[in-house]
Amino acid sequence: MRSFIAAATIVLWSFASSNAQDLTAKEALAHGNRIAGQGQYETALSIYKVALSTSGDLLPVIEYNIGVCDYHLGRLNEAVPAYKAAIALRGGRYQRAQYALGVALSDLGDVQGAKVAFAHALRLSHNRDGEAAFDLGLILARNGEYEAATSCFRQAIARRTQSLSAAHNNLGVMLALAGRWEQAAQEFDNASRISRGSSVEVEHNLHLCRDCVAGTVKADRDSWRLINSLD
Repeated sequence: MRSFIAAATIVLWSFASSNAQDLTAKEALAHGNRIAGQGQYETALSIYKVALSTSGDLLPVIEYNIGVCDYHLGRLNEAVPAYKAAIALRGGRYQRAQYALGVALSDLGDVQGAKVAFAHALRLSHNRDGEAAFDLGLILARNGEYEAATSCFRQAIARRTQSLSAAHNNLGVMLALAGRWEQAAQEFDNASRISRGSSVEVEHNLHLCRDCVAGTVKADRDSWRLINSLD
């Protein structure tokens, strides 16, 4: 699974404060965000944790940002419960935290947990989250769930995932495994164009697909190369 991207971005949330307590929490959140934005995650963590007791409606956001800081500090086992707390505080409807949870669980090797989290993130986004679609598709593809993975990679492409060439490549692999050679070749061509021929995996798949079309080679599942890296 690829590195943490969209979910790791600290967002400067706006909040309409109605009382002094909310204002204090909002100020603490903004201050913590500024510090985190400078890469000072330990300091930001201490600010967020002090704000927890007075955070009011901002509690889910602060819990999420605590998870982000822990993730950046390599403390994945601490990031996970922070994300889960943020999600629970919003009754399960916290799309950004669901995606972040998926990334952390994937990094920890909990593939099934990551699959569930990415699926929730994609559903909550109404299938608009290209990153969740890409990461879910990668898990499905590696599990042999090719039809579902094909749908996810198509969604990732439609939503302009940051891993666009990888999504085209992986869609090409799914189509090749289904014997849809011409369509697969088109996806590999797209991936090669976007990556400007710099990806060894894409070029391997492209040439292999052309050989399969020409009938000079028979490729099995292990011959094709999925990509999980960013463009």
